[in-house]
Amino acid sequence: MPSYFQNTFNRDLVSFRKGDTVTSKLHPTLTSWAGGQFVKWFDDGTGEPCVKKADGRFCGFLAYGSDESADQWNSFTHQNASYSYGVVTFGGNFFATRTYETQGYLARNGLGPVVDLVYTANQKLYVSENGLITNENESDLGTYGAHNYPDGSPVVDMSHEVFGIVAVPPNAENSAMGTNYIVVQTNLGL
Repeated sequence: MPSYFQNTFNRDLVSFRKGDTVTSKLHPTLTSWAGGQFVKWFDDGTGEPCVKKADGRFCGFLAYGSDESADQWNSFTHQNASYSYGVVTFGGNFFATRTYETQGYLARNGLGPVVDLVYTANQKLYVSENGLITNENESDLGTYGAHNYPDGSPVVDMSHEVFGIVAVPPNAENSAMGTNYIVVQTNLGL
């Protein structure tokens, strides 16, 4: 029996309950992204809200990818990146996404063996140094040692920065187009 996800549009993120949103200017380095990419505020000196790719520190996520196949041949095609604006989503959300980390921090950084991440229901979720959902708290200095964010500033313990939990872990039943979706609930008041 085909799953719900096999019958939906080919989207990076499918929102079941959308939280708050705001349109924001995009930093010039943010030219292409998948729906579900986390972002953080950046002061570009213009006085206008601006975001750039998150590095573990975040304010929300871009629900719509810059060039998703579901948006081809409509008014969204190439528009987000062309005009350098995107829709930042935050607050209480319930969504499914195929934009998440599949390998652990150590493997991604060539510091350890390649190990696939395993997500389970009710597991706390964080934002990785790549601005993607992960179940690893990459700011855990006891596990990962002292290290820096991509901008060179030292990582500080942000274990309190849980943004959500796994409602349904990725599996073959919630697969579409060969990618397993993870279903996430945000804004838990943790």
